[in-house]
Amino acid sequence: MLAALALAFNACTEEYDYIPETNIDLQGAYILTDETTLILGEDDAQQLQFTVARHDSTEAATYKLYTTNSSINIPAEVSFAANEGTKHFTVDFDFPIGTIEEDVTIGVEENDTYMYGAHSQTYTISRCKKIPGQTIMASYFLSDGQGGPGTWLLDIYEYGTLTNEETGVKTARYLLKEPYLVMAQIGQGYGDGYNVIFSLDSNGNATTTEQGLYYDTYNGGEVTVAGNGTYYPMDNQVIFVWAMNIPSLGGGFGSVQHIIKFPTGYNPLPQ
Repeated sequence: MLAALALAFNACTEEYDYIPETNIDLQGAYILTDETTLILGEDDAQQLQFTVARHDSTEAATYKLYTTNSSINIPAEVSFAANEGTKHFTVDFDFPIGTIEEDVTIGVEENDTYMYGAHSQTYTISRCKKIPGQTIMASYFLSDGQGGPGTWLLDIYEYGTLTNEETGVKTARYLLKEPYLVMAQIGQGYGDGYNVIFSLDSNGNATTTEQGLYYDTYNGGEVTVAGNGTYYPMDNQVIFVWAMNIPSLGGGFGSVQHIIKFPTGYNPLPQ
């Protein structure tokens, strides 16, 4: 029986001579960048950064670049000397206040690309009015009386106004720029912080759809927030009840109250 199995196995086995591929194209350039989402206030420098690199740097060469937006002042081409592998660029652009999530692509022209590298990078750029002097207060684990409030400064940007085409009702959007970044800086188990967007209608109803808040380094998972809130004009603040969960772990921190306080004299309702 074993002999029969061995014969059957051998009959299905063939030998191949492996010939390594020698005609691999290592020429061309590719693009690297550290940050592709830019949230800018009125006074922030309108600049972005990228690096053009190449794998084979043995000879001098020139590569052509392109962009999908003429407001981005990139060089038309990049020249490398022999043994030069990377070049770093900081380029200017000119977007008006109120620009929200404008996508801009910078890349290497098709005939000049390195086949194993990123041919292009796409940036999402917003240039918004920044609201000064606002704060956030978070009260933790209210349901069981544990924990307590914490208050810190916060950057909020006007993130556009949406208009319902059928009813004409307007909804203002606001972006909280990395609201938990300050907690990460003091080492409270908070890792990378994310921007959070919420909306506010003319009746004072606020909404935060589910989105990432920060990476929990203690528990090893991304914390998301979602929930509704109410605007109180007397205090010029929105009180949210955010459900803070870690979907990857199937649990979370329950409902946590967050108060977003606007500066005196600022009207956050849609205009």
